[in-house]
Amino acid sequence: MYALPPLLPHTTTSLALTPSWGESAGASSVALQTLTHGGDTRDLFRGASMQSGSPPVVRGQADCDGRTGCAPAPDTLECLRGVTFAALLQAIDQSPSITSRQRWRWRGCPADGVFLADDPQVLVQQELVADMPFVTSDCDDGTIFAPPNLNITTAAQLRAYFTEFFLPTASAAQLATLLALYPADPAQGAHFGTRARDALSPQ
Repeated sequence: MYALPPLLPHTTTSLALTPSWGESAGASSVALQTLTHGGDTRDLFRGASMQSGSPPVVRGQADCDGRTGCAPAPDTLECLRGVTFAALLQAIDQSPSITSRQRWRWRGCPADGVFLADDPQVLVQQELVADMPFVTSDCDDGTIFAPPNLNITTAAQLRAYFTEFFLPTASAAQLATLLALYPADPAQGAHFGTRARDALSPQ
């Protein structure tokens, strides 16, 4: 991002007219750029377009700490910075793949105190976000992730899946609300917008 300004005089582009755009992981990156430096983008871009992404919540950090031997350290982030490449690679190799049921378990961007002063969701709550136009969207993004979960065919199985991989601290009432908001109607699931004809799963 900081390499752009010296290059722009050689183009017809102006920073005053330049938005930042990203898709999926790139959208998360764009979102994080709006949270750094207390929301001060230093005039690097004037708007943010995020397609299928948002400031992520840190998940699975304890897994990463444990696999690298950093769990007992008083500052686990500093410990992770000092682990060998071999140890880090071994930990990464044990993390879920994109096609596994627990693929979202190890995901997030830890606050390092420099780029991110705190967890992204905390910065959003404190309104330390760049004051600029945002465009964000998400349409049919879940279809590619549906096949590993086709064995979830009942509400009870779905509730257990959420508890194990996404919402371990959610109460029964909160899970009931979630399932009510997203009912077991195949016509509303993947593939989205094609009704029941092409549904992949009853959930």
